[in-house]
Amino acid sequence: MKLLFRKGSDELGAGRCSFEWRPGGNYIAIASHNQNVHLFDRKGELLDAVQLPGAVLSMCWDREGDVLAILHEKSSQLVLWDITTRSTEQIETSMGAKEMPIFVMWAPTHPVLVVGNNNGNLLIYNHQTSRKTPILGKHQRKVTCGAFSNNGSFACGSEDSTITISNLEGDTLNTLACSSEPAAIKFTEIKRQSEKGMQTDQMISAVLGKRILMLVNLSDTDNPINLQFQQKYGDIVSYSWYKLAYMVLGFEKGFIVCISAHQSEIGQEIFSVQEYKNYLGDVRVSGQYDKVMSVGDHQLKLREVQNLQDISMILDVDTEKELCQVDANADGQLLAVAGAGGSISVYLTKVPQMGVAFKDTLAILTNLNEVTVLPEGDRAHQSVVQVNCEPAVLAVGPFHVAVAVNNRVWFYDYINTTLEREAIGEPAATYEYLSTVSDVLLNGEYAAMLMDGSARLHRIIEQEGAEKSFTFPEPNRQATLVAAAITDDFFIFTTDSNYIVYFAMDEWAVVNEYRHTSLIRQIYPEPDGVRVVFFDERLETYVYSPVDDALHKLPAVGSSVHYKGAMWETFTIDRDTFVVFDQQSVYVFLLAKNKIEGEMILYIGNTKLPFGHTPLTLSKGIVHCLTTSGRPSGVLLETHKTDYVLDGKSPEAIADLLGQSLKLKSNQYT
Repeated sequence: MKLLFRKGSDELGAGRCSFEWRPGGNYIAIASHNQNVHLFDRKGELLDAVQLPGAVLSMCWDREGDVLAILHEKSSQLVLWDITTRSTEQIETSMGAKEMPIFVMWAPTHPVLVVGNNNGNLLIYNHQTSRKTPILGKHQRKVTCGAFSNNGSFACGSEDSTITISNLEGDTLNTLACSSEPAAIKFTEIKRQSEKGMQTDQMISAVLGKRILMLVNLSDTDNPINLQFQQKYGDIVSYSWYKLAYMVLGFEKGFIVCISAHQSEIGQEIFSVQEYKNYLGDVRVSGQYDKVMSVGDHQLKLREVQNLQDISMILDVDTEKELCQVDANADGQLLAVAGAGGSISVYLTKVPQMGVAFKDTLAILTNLNEVTVLPEGDRAHQSVVQVNCEPAVLAVGPFHVAVAVNNRVWFYDYINTTLEREAIGEPAATYEYLSTVSDVLLNGEYAAMLMDGSARLHRIIEQEGAEKSFTFPEPNRQATLVAAAITDDFFIFTTDSNYIVYFAMDEWAVVNEYRHTSLIRQIYPEPDGVRVVFFDERLETYVYSPVDDALHKLPAVGSSVHYKGAMWETFTIDRDTFVVFDQQSVYVFLLAKNKIEGEMILYIGNTKLPFGHTPLTLSKGIVHCLTTSGRPSGVLLETHKTDYVLDGKSPEAIADLLGQSLKLKSNQYT
């Protein structure tokens, strides 16, 4: 986990602050003590800010993440901040004298928000139609909290010790009497087996008087369940549902407790631990990140949802006062921690998985703006390149790394990178195109940009008086590009008219064309030759040579429907070896030469891929992969393992070893 940025009290003001992640995005809205709401991106860059006349009471994003609703002190108006237009709108919420709003919440299924006020009244506002519906007398005292269900109904809690459940029109569907003031209302759905089969129950939960957890099945509201916990735990600080029927609670004296809401074991403590000695500030569960996140004692701790006994990380957080809030964004990639002293720290939990290869050189995204280049996956000789953006596309060649975002591409020289240039991420070249770049292909001198069914080929570094560029397919083909690849000598592409075309960069001309019987979806050229492996739309795999238009179909091995890609051996001695792979296995083939039958394709064997390994390149019998942790890992092919110890082996095992060795050498004439 890496710290992306930190905002301190000098920027946010010396006092408690809170935050809300934008739904489905990487923006964070921070309500600061200095009466501002700031919007930051994942790099900590300020995108916009709103100055308010009072401290923020409540804020909430709409379902699309376009509008932030804000309530603040000293005003009866609701502020709607549209981040797409960078504009604000004021909505009057009062329905009488001295009425002030307390909290706001958006519906997850409709463009509707609900505002609760200090007199027990509600305002339902439809943002799409601008219609306001006042609901008078919903409660007798201040409305303090609420939550929406996924079916559009909503619950509100009040100081009058009741919870009302209403529909979007404001009609009361149910009223729940509580033993004390409710807080932290949440909905969940629990599946259970009944006589009629699997049934889904909707359940509402709330904290009563800081000590009791109330669970109510909405199909049986007359029998609420009030759970009390051990005195030593202290008050309930926060809680979070996960896996629908389980809940993690955090207590002020540092305890974390997990309970079940399944009918057969409802309220049972499945797990409990004193996570912090002095205090606990907050606890949340991130479904995407699969972690239980908690803060306390100036620390952030993560536990595995699948095994709560396992602490996956402990991190000291630099803060002046107590930590009070923790939460991850929608995909679990970013995690924020807030302090009561006016600080927010945002961490990167995992780097987007991105890795590419050129021959035996790997390039892997190791931070949001950092690319590590490894020859043959060798970390001892790696080069680190600082780039000035978070790439959507990554490419590597023998001298350059390319990163692309939208229609811009930056090229960085990783061979001759000086420490000074690396520090500031100065690119060797930058280009802007008319369309969004979907992929970049590199060799030592040229780059090809794939975009909108075409490719633009040009030199990486422009040479005065020797500018060369070309767009493929050529206009006279009246075709659309389907797939493309680049080698040291050729730019190879396929079209929707079933052609595979070789363009020689030295001659700057098309030197070969072949028309297949069906559309060619993917192509994989050998690194230092002219042959290609390709997949067609009939889910068949071939090896094609432009020298004599020879076409060899691969034997049926595994399920070609699930083939993800192919790789040629980059080690010159084994250049006739190649592999195809799916998600589980790598299948090894040999393009063998025979004096009588000529060339043929032999299936050698297969190797299981470890879980979460994505193959990038094949070198000396080792498949270099990118793992889910974003690190390189090598997998030695079973077919290339050498065993010189024959003692104790059966004749069958020795015969298999001999046969495998002969197969791998069968491409050589004797």
